[in-house]
This record gives sequence, C-alpha cells and structure tokens, in this order.
Amino acid sequence: MSIVRPEVPGVASAAADAFARSRILALRATRAEAAWSARLSVVRCSDINTACGTAEDATWWDLRKDEHLHHDHGISLDVALALLAAQTREAVVGVWARHGRPEPAQSDIEWLVALGHAAAFTGGAPPPLLVITRWGWRLLPQGTSRAWQRLRHRA
Repeated sequence: MSIVRPEVPGVASAAADAFARSRILALRATRAEAAWSARLSVVRCSDINTACGTAEDATWWDLRKDEHLHHDHGISLDVALALLAAQTREAVVGVWARHGRPEPAQSDIEWLVALGHAAAFTGGAPPPLLVITRWGWRLLPQGTSRAWQRLRHRA
C-alpha cells in the first residue's frame, strides 16, 4: 500500500508529509477542540524543506474563538492580501487549521479562492492550501487527503 503524501510544489514529498503530521500532532496535543482557534497562515516552502517538520508560520491570522469560519469574500480577500503582502516572491503554501474532519468544507474553498485572488493582486502564483484538522489533512486544489484514527510520532 502506498502512503499518500501532500504534493506541495517546491516541497520535497517527505518534508511535506513531516510538516503535515507535525501540525496534526500539535492540534491533537490540545485537550479539546474548544481550546484552540482556527488559524490561516502562510509558510515558506523553503522553511518546510529545511525545518524537518517544524516550519514556522511566516504570517498568520487567528479567528476569535466565537468567530464563524465563514466570511464574505471581501473580508477573506483582505486577510489573504495582508498575509501574502508580507512575503517576497518566494514560494509559499497556505495552511488552514480548523476544527472538524478533513473532508471538504465551505471555509476551505473560501480561503483557497481568497488566496488565489490575493496572489493575482500581488503578482505571485496562487499558493496551494493545506487544510489541517485533528484528524488529517487535505491539499487543495489537488484534493489529495489523508486521515488517521490514531496518529503516532515517528521514531
């Protein structure tokens, strides 16, 4: 059986897998889903390649605990523009960490579209969106995904 890994342009397959797993494990380390807020962030592909799964967010936006995951396109675009404006022409990936299962959700599509439009405004390539939940990941627009019942640290 082949292992499904996120195929992020500009990122080695093993590095992308280690990055996604580390983000999922970090979410699982919280005691309950209510203990954390959803976050949209931008991560440099070069950082993912060199950080052995622990790449830091270059820029991010946290939703308040009571804030809905859905926003109108104008607000989503403003947030995406602010996140991408801080980046140079270096390749990045959007990371949307949210509650729930990794199945496609409306908020995933909204952020993918907003990041794509923001990239067009800033003159860059639209970044892929890696959706992270406590249960797995989904890479958009490719649509590949992986989920676990029990995810363990690799030795």
